[in-house]
Amino acid sequence: FGSSNFAHSFSLDTVTAMDPKACIDILCKAAFEHGNMCEGGCCSPAWGLELEDTASQDVAEHRVTDGVPPPPPPPILGQIIQIEDGSNVTWNGMSEEDLLNTFSALRCLELSEETHSSAAAVVSSVLQLQERRVAVHRAFDGAFQRLLSKGATIVNQMYPVVIARATPNFKLISERIRAGAEEVQRQAQSHESGSLVEEAAALINSIQVKEKDRLSIMSALHLEQFQQKIAPSRDGPAKVAELRKCAECSAQEIEETVSELRYSLADLQDLD
Repeated sequence: FGSSNFAHSFSLDTVTAMDPKACIDILCKAAFEHGNMCEGGCCSPAWGLELEDTASQDVAEHRVTDGVPPPPPPPILGQIIQIEDGSNVTWNGMSEEDLLNTFSALRCLELSEETHSSAAAVVSSVLQLQERRVAVHRAFDGAFQRLLSKGATIVNQMYPVVIARATPNFKLISERIRAGAEEVQRQAQSHESGSLVEEAAALINSIQVKEKDRLSIMSALHLEQFQQKIAPSRDGPAKVAELRKCAECSAQEIEETVSELRYSLADLQDLD
C-alpha cells in the first residue's frame, strides 16, 4: 500500500509446538464469544450491532477464557504436535504435507510490498486480499471437515497444525487490509471527492469486523461438530444446523459488503 510498514512477513519458525488441548481451548473461547455475540440469534436484525468495533484487533487473536471448560477429548496420550517438522509426522495415513497439498491456501502466505498512489488502487488491492482471505477460510474449514471425517482422535492430533497454518495467513491479510483502510482514510482528507473515499474506508472497516465475527462462528461450528463426534447429544444436530445457518448468514453479509466496495471502486476509478 502507501508505505513500507504495510509489508509484513511471518514465519512458523517462531512456533515450536502446540498441545492439542490448546486447540480445544481456542475453540471453546471462540464458542464463548459467539454465544455472547448472538444470544438473540445470529441472523436476527440486531445481531452484531452492539459489538465493539474490533477492526483494529487481529482477526485471529484468541485467548482462553477462564471458566469455559473444554469438551471431554478422546485420549491424547501426551501427544504434542511439532510444528517445525510436522510434515514428517503421519497419523492414520495423513500428514501435514497431505493437508497442505489438498488445502494449499493453508501454506505460508507471502505478500510483497505494494505502493499505490491512488485510493482506487488501494481499494482494488484490498479486494484482491479479500479473495485470498476467502480462500483461507475455505481451506481452514475444509481441512477440519477432512480431519473430522477420519475421527475425533486425528482432530485432536492434527487440528492444531491447521490452526497454526491458518492463523498467520488470517493475521497477515487482516493487517494488510486494515492498513489499506487507514491509507484510504488518509487520502480522503485531501481528495476532492472525500466523501466517496471515506465511504470506501468505512466499507473496508465493516468487512474487517464482519470477518472477525465469521471466524468466531466458524470456530464455534467446528467445536460443536467435534463435540458431536465424541459425545453425540439429542439436540446436537440442531445446534450444528443453526451454526451452519449463522455461518452462511455471515458469509452472505460479507459478500454483500464486498459487492458495495466493488461499486465504490468503480466510482473512484471514474474520478481518476
